[in-house]
Amino acid sequence: MYSTGELFFLMFEWWYFLDLTEMTSGLTFAMSSSHEAFYPLGSRLLETISMKKIASALLATLLMTTTISVNAEEGDGKGKKNKGIDRTKMSKAEIFKDADADSDGSLSLEEFTAKIITAEKQAGKSFAKFDEDQNSSLNQAEFDKGIETIYWFKVTRKPAAEWIASLDVNKDGELSFEEFKEISSGKQAEGTFQRVDKDGNGSLSEEELSKHIQSVSKPQKPGKGKAEAKDLK
Repeated sequence: MYSTGELFFLMFEWWYFLDLTEMTSGLTFAMSSSHEAFYPLGSRLLETISMKKIASALLATLLMTTTISVNAEEGDGKGKKNKGIDRTKMSKAEIFKDADADSDGSLSLEEFTAKIITAEKQAGKSFAKFDEDQNSSLNQAEFDKGIETIYWFKVTRKPAAEWIASLDVNKDGELSFEEFKEISSGKQAEGTFQRVDKDGNGSLSEEELSKHIQSVSKPQKPGKGKAEAKDLK
Protein backbone atom coordinates (compact mmCIF):
# COMPACT_ATOMS: atom_id res chain seq x y z
CA MET A 1 0.00 0.00 0.00
CA TYR A 2 1.46 3.36 -1.05
CA SER A 3 1.38 6.30 1.32
CA THR A 4 -0.43 9.47 0.26
CA GLY A 5 2.91 11.23 -0.32
CA GLU A 6 4.19 8.42 -2.52
CA LEU A 7 1.01 8.49 -4.58
CA PHE A 8 1.33 12.23 -5.22
CA PHE A 9 4.95 11.68 -6.31
CA LEU A 10 3.87 8.91 -8.69
CA MET A 11 1.18 11.19 -10.09
CA PHE A 12 3.77 13.92 -10.70
CA GLU A 13 6.08 11.43 -12.50
CA TRP A 14 3.18 10.25 -14.65
CA TRP A 15 2.33 13.81 -15.68
CA TYR A 16 5.99 14.42 -16.54
CA PHE A 17 6.13 11.24 -18.60
CA LEU A 18 2.99 12.20 -20.53
CA ASP A 19 4.39 15.70 -21.19
CA LEU A 20 7.55 14.19 -22.69
CA THR A 21 5.47 11.75 -24.74
CA GLU A 22 3.31 14.59 -26.04
CA MET A 23 6.30 16.77 -27.06
CA THR A 24 8.30 13.88 -28.58
CA SER A 25 5.35 12.65 -30.60
CA GLY A 26 4.62 16.16 -31.90
CA LEU A 27 8.24 17.00 -32.85
CA THR A 28 8.86 13.65 -34.53
CA PHE A 29 5.73 13.98 -36.59
CA ALA A 30 6.50 17.58 -37.54
CA MET A 31 10.07 16.82 -38.66
CA SER A 32 8.88 14.02 -40.94
CA SER A 33 5.94 15.93 -42.41
CA SER A 34 5.39 18.67 -44.96
CA HIS A 35 3.57 21.95 -44.26
CA GLU A 36 0.39 20.27 -45.47
CA ALA A 37 0.71 17.89 -42.50
CA PHE A 38 -0.05 20.58 -39.91
CA TYR A 39 -3.66 19.45 -39.63
CA PRO A 40 -2.77 15.79 -38.94
CA LEU A 41 -0.14 17.08 -36.50
CA GLY A 42 -2.79 19.04 -34.64
CA SER A 43 -5.04 15.99 -34.56
CA ARG A 44 -2.18 13.86 -33.30
CA LEU A 45 -1.41 16.31 -30.48
CA LEU A 46 -5.07 16.57 -29.52
CA GLU A 47 -5.27 12.78 -29.42
CA THR A 48 -2.20 12.65 -27.16
CA ILE A 49 -3.65 15.32 -24.88
CA SER A 50 -6.96 13.43 -24.70
CA MET A 51 -5.09 10.25 -23.73
CA LYS A 52 -3.25 12.27 -21.11
CA LYS A 53 -6.53 13.53 -19.64
CA ILE A 54 -7.98 10.02 -19.50
CA ALA A 55 -4.86 8.58 -17.90
CA SER A 56 -4.71 11.41 -15.40
CA ALA A 57 -8.35 10.99 -14.49
CA LEU A 58 -7.80 7.27 -13.88
CA LEU A 59 -4.74 7.98 -11.77
CA ALA A 60 -6.58 10.64 -9.77
CA THR A 61 -9.41 8.18 -9.10
CA LEU A 62 -6.90 5.59 -7.91
CA LEU A 63 -5.25 8.19 -5.70
CA MET A 64 -8.54 9.23 -4.09
CA THR A 65 -9.65 5.62 -3.54
CA THR A 66 -6.34 4.59 -2.02
CA THR A 67 -6.15 7.69 0.17
CA ILE A 68 -9.63 7.04 1.55
CA SER A 69 -8.63 3.44 2.23
CA VAL A 70 -5.42 4.49 3.97
CA ASN A 71 -7.25 7.05 6.10
CA ALA A 72 -9.84 4.49 7.11
CA GLU A 73 -7.16 2.01 8.15
CA GLU A 74 -4.44 4.29 9.53
CA GLY A 75 -6.36 7.39 10.70
CA ASP A 76 -7.35 8.09 14.27
CA GLY A 77 -9.46 4.95 14.15
CA LYS A 78 -12.24 6.40 16.27
CA GLY A 79 -15.12 5.51 14.01
CA LYS A 80 -13.80 2.07 13.29
CA LYS A 81 -12.89 1.49 16.90
CA ASN A 82 -16.20 2.46 18.39
CA LYS A 83 -18.57 1.19 15.77
CA GLY A 84 -19.65 -2.40 16.42
CA ILE A 85 -17.19 -2.99 19.27
CA ASP A 86 -18.09 -6.20 21.10
CA ARG A 87 -17.15 -5.93 24.77
CA THR A 88 -18.45 -9.44 25.52
CA LYS A 89 -15.07 -10.74 24.36
CA MET A 90 -12.96 -8.08 26.08
CA SER A 91 -11.15 -8.47 29.40
CA LYS A 92 -11.12 -5.74 32.06
CA ALA A 93 -7.66 -4.68 30.89
CA GLU A 94 -8.84 -4.43 27.27
CA ILE A 95 -11.91 -2.40 28.23
CA PHE A 96 -9.70 -0.11 30.32
CA LYS A 97 -7.26 0.35 27.42
CA ASP A 98 -10.09 1.08 25.00
CA ALA A 99 -11.45 3.78 27.32
CA ASP A 100 -8.00 5.29 28.03
CA ALA A 101 -8.05 7.72 25.10
CA ASP A 102 -4.79 9.51 25.95
CA SER A 103 -3.01 6.25 26.88
CA ASP A 104 -1.71 7.64 30.18
CA GLY A 105 -2.58 4.50 32.14
CA SER A 106 -5.52 6.03 34.01
CA LEU A 107 -9.10 7.06 33.30
CA SER A 108 -10.35 10.59 33.76
CA LEU A 109 -14.03 11.28 34.39
CA GLU A 110 -14.34 12.36 30.75
CA GLU A 111 -12.89 9.07 29.48
CA PHE A 112 -15.02 7.10 31.92
CA THR A 113 -18.16 8.88 30.75
CA ALA A 114 -17.28 8.43 27.08
CA LYS A 115 -16.98 4.64 27.21
CA ILE A 116 -17.97 3.07 30.52
CA ILE A 117 -21.11 4.84 31.80
CA THR A 118 -22.39 7.44 29.37
CA ALA A 119 -25.27 8.72 31.53
CA GLU A 120 -23.45 11.73 33.00
CA LYS A 121 -25.16 11.88 36.39
CA GLN A 122 -24.67 8.20 37.09
CA ALA A 123 -21.14 8.30 35.66
CA GLY A 124 -20.12 11.01 38.14
CA LYS A 125 -21.48 9.05 41.10
CA SER A 126 -19.88 5.78 40.05
CA PHE A 127 -16.56 7.42 39.20
CA ALA A 128 -16.38 9.06 42.65
CA LYS A 129 -17.19 5.73 44.28
CA PHE A 130 -14.51 3.87 42.31
CA ASP A 131 -11.84 6.55 42.87
CA GLU A 132 -10.62 5.23 46.20
CA ASP A 133 -7.53 7.47 46.49
CA GLN A 134 -9.57 10.52 45.43
CA ASN A 135 -7.02 11.70 42.85
CA SER A 136 -9.68 12.33 40.18
CA SER A 137 -8.58 9.41 38.02
CA LEU A 138 -9.00 5.64 38.04
CA ASN A 139 -6.02 3.31 37.88
CA GLN A 140 -6.36 -0.25 36.62
CA ALA A 141 -6.92 -1.72 40.10
CA GLU A 142 -9.68 0.78 40.97
CA PHE A 143 -11.28 0.21 37.60
CA ASP A 144 -11.15 -3.60 37.89
CA LYS A 145 -12.87 -3.48 41.28
CA GLY A 146 -15.46 -0.89 40.29
CA ILE A 147 -16.51 -2.36 36.96
CA GLU A 148 -17.71 -5.50 38.74
CA THR A 149 -20.61 -3.41 40.06
CA ILE A 150 -21.70 -2.15 36.64
CA TYR A 151 -24.65 -4.01 35.17
CA TRP A 152 -23.57 -4.09 31.53
CA PHE A 153 -20.20 -5.59 32.49
CA LYS A 154 -21.67 -8.38 34.59
CA VAL A 155 -24.38 -9.36 32.12
CA THR A 156 -21.92 -9.52 29.20
CA ARG A 157 -19.58 -11.97 30.94
CA LYS A 158 -21.70 -14.94 29.80
CA PRO A 159 -23.79 -15.69 26.72
CA ALA A 160 -27.54 -15.91 27.22
CA ALA A 161 -27.58 -19.72 27.12
CA GLU A 162 -25.15 -19.93 30.04
CA TRP A 163 -27.13 -17.44 32.12
CA ILE A 164 -30.31 -19.42 31.60
CA ALA A 165 -28.60 -22.73 32.31
CA SER A 166 -27.21 -21.44 35.61
CA LEU A 167 -30.23 -19.42 36.83
CA ASP A 168 -33.30 -21.21 35.45
CA VAL A 169 -34.47 -22.80 38.70
CA ASN A 170 -37.75 -24.20 37.36
CA LYS A 171 -36.09 -25.44 34.16
CA ASP A 172 -38.61 -23.90 31.78
CA GLY A 173 -35.88 -22.61 29.48
CA GLU A 174 -36.50 -18.95 30.34
CA LEU A 175 -35.71 -16.49 33.14
CA SER A 176 -38.45 -15.14 35.38
CA PHE A 177 -37.98 -11.78 37.07
CA GLU A 178 -36.93 -13.46 40.31
CA GLU A 179 -34.32 -15.48 38.42
CA PHE A 180 -33.18 -12.42 36.46
CA LYS A 181 -32.53 -10.55 39.73
CA GLU A 182 -29.45 -12.75 40.19
CA ILE A 183 -27.97 -10.72 37.32
CA SER A 184 -29.47 -7.33 38.09
CA SER A 185 -30.58 -6.61 41.63
CA GLY A 186 -30.27 -2.83 41.43
CA LYS A 187 -33.09 -0.32 41.84
CA GLN A 188 -33.90 -0.35 38.13
CA ALA A 189 -33.86 -4.14 37.70
CA GLU A 190 -37.60 -4.31 37.12
CA GLY A 191 -37.47 -1.65 34.43
CA THR A 192 -34.62 -3.44 32.69
CA PHE A 193 -36.51 -6.73 32.82
CA GLN A 194 -39.59 -5.16 31.25
CA ARG A 195 -37.52 -3.64 28.42
CA VAL A 196 -35.85 -6.96 27.66
CA ASP A 197 -39.14 -8.89 27.81
CA LYS A 198 -40.20 -7.88 24.30
CA ASP A 199 -43.21 -10.18 24.07
CA GLY A 200 -44.42 -9.19 27.53
CA ASN A 201 -44.98 -12.75 28.73
CA GLY A 202 -43.25 -12.20 32.08
CA SER A 203 -40.11 -14.20 31.30
CA LEU A 204 -36.98 -13.81 29.20
CA SER A 205 -36.25 -16.23 26.38
CA GLU A 206 -32.70 -17.00 25.27
CA GLU A 207 -33.26 -14.88 22.14
CA GLU A 208 -34.49 -11.87 24.14
CA LEU A 209 -31.62 -12.08 26.61
CA SER A 210 -29.06 -12.60 23.84
CA LYS A 211 -30.21 -9.49 21.97
CA HIS A 212 -30.10 -7.51 25.20
CA ILE A 213 -26.54 -8.66 25.95
CA GLN A 214 -25.37 -7.66 22.49
CA SER A 215 -27.07 -4.29 22.85
CA VAL A 216 -25.49 -3.35 26.18
CA SER A 217 -22.08 -4.71 25.15
CA LYS A 218 -21.59 -1.72 22.85
CA PRO A 219 -20.71 1.74 24.25
CA GLN A 220 -23.82 3.92 24.37
CA LYS A 221 -23.99 7.46 23.00
CA PRO A 222 -23.10 10.23 25.47
CA GLY A 223 -26.06 11.14 27.63
CA LYS A 224 -27.75 7.82 26.86
CA GLY A 225 -27.40 4.41 28.38
CA LYS A 226 -29.04 4.98 31.75
CA ALA A 227 -29.88 1.29 31.92
CA GLU A 228 -26.20 0.33 31.58
CA ALA A 229 -25.26 2.07 34.83
CA LYS A 230 -27.16 0.07 37.43
CA ASP A 231 -25.02 -0.83 40.43
CA LEU A 232 -25.41 -4.32 41.76
CA LYS A 233 -26.33 -4.24 45.42
